[in-house]
Amino acid sequence: MSTIAVIGGYGMKDQGVRNPFDLSSRKKWLNKSTLPFSIEEYETRVQSVQRRARADNFDGLIIHGDKNENGFIRWLSNFAPLYGSTYIVIPSDGEIAIVSDSVLHGEPMHSHWWTTWVPDVRPTKHNLESLIEGLTNVLGEKHLLEANAKLGWVGDYGFPLDTLQSKLSKRLQNYNEEFLELKAIKSPKEVAILRKAHKITSDAMREGCEAIKAGVTENKIAGIMNGMMMSGGAHDLAFFTMVVSGPRSSLKHAYPTERKMKKGDMVYIDMGASYHGYVADMSRTLTVGAPNAKQKAILDEAFDIHKVTVKMMKPGASCAEIADRAYALAKEANVEKDTYVGGHGLGTTLFDLPVILPKVTTKLAKNMIFAYEPMIIPMNLGTAVVEDDYLVTESGVERLTKFDQKLW
Repeated sequence: MSTIAVIGGYGMKDQGVRNPFDLSSRKKWLNKSTLPFSIEEYETRVQSVQRRARADNFDGLIIHGDKNENGFIRWLSNFAPLYGSTYIVIPSDGEIAIVSDSVLHGEPMHSHWWTTWVPDVRPTKHNLESLIEGLTNVLGEKHLLEANAKLGWVGDYGFPLDTLQSKLSKRLQNYNEEFLELKAIKSPKEVAILRKAHKITSDAMREGCEAIKAGVTENKIAGIMNGMMMSGGAHDLAFFTMVVSGPRSSLKHAYPTERKMKKGDMVYIDMGASYHGYVADMSRTLTVGAPNAKQKAILDEAFDIHKVTVKMMKPGASCAEIADRAYALAKEANVEKDTYVGGHGLGTTLFDLPVILPKVTTKLAKNMIFAYEPMIIPMNLGTAVVEDDYLVTESGVERLTKFDQKLW
């Protein structure tokens, strides 16, 4: 067990750890329902990161995550922090360690620490000073604080770069892009997990769309889909489920409300399941009853852009050229000013590589998985989009979100 003191969570008195959390105590809980891959699969990921770090002349990396963005931590360790901040220290050679203040009730075993295979775990008090002390101890033990040691950092969201550089008296170099490149190509076992997440998502989308009719509230549809995802095996939602109807659907990212849908409404849905930390992302737009001429025009055009550009997708395809072609089609249809083209990789985060946008340098590669969502959004009319998730195969792409694309 770690000798670092642990403090209770908010509203709790300081107390000692009563339940051991060393690896031998955690192994009892590390079954297939908890750990989606073999320990060897995780060790292979760590080794791939270490090889890349050595090739780039780095002596070690600090990987950061928190409750809002824990995908990098999850990918390496399966640990999902409940709050606070988490760091994984990866020396270019040797064993990794986790340092985190995500501890509820003063008990690591009440706080997801039982979900990780990593032997060396270091809970700390819930404050930055204790976190930095724990991190410094690990870095020192692994000889990564020496003057000539080159350290990289990964995990943009909430990373306290200036504070750490000051406290460690060491310049940290950004290693996000290199880490994302390693994470972008999914292993066969990851593909299988993501297929499950996409099936759960597709089934829930079908159920929700079939329930849409005049008089039904946005919240009712969201509840149907959320319930379907959880009963279908999801461990969480990839993000909050969006069901937005009427003119407000042009605001796109909005929570569902008690608004009752009306005949003639456009209804925008964006949702996804999380399964063992792997996420799906799927959108559909439909109308309550038959669409009017303006609605049909933008729905058809958004779908046509999607269909035409998906045909360009295969290993080696330029993501920028795909986006450029989408915008060219929008310009031909005179809807360019209301068109937004985007694509983003999926895995243990919603924003892996590839990125499909103009001017990016990314190219598609076999076993990348991504969401693709060219959309047309005239303000006060609605969001017209078909968003689906794709797996890059040897010669093209396979659609993983298997539900009707055209619902109008």
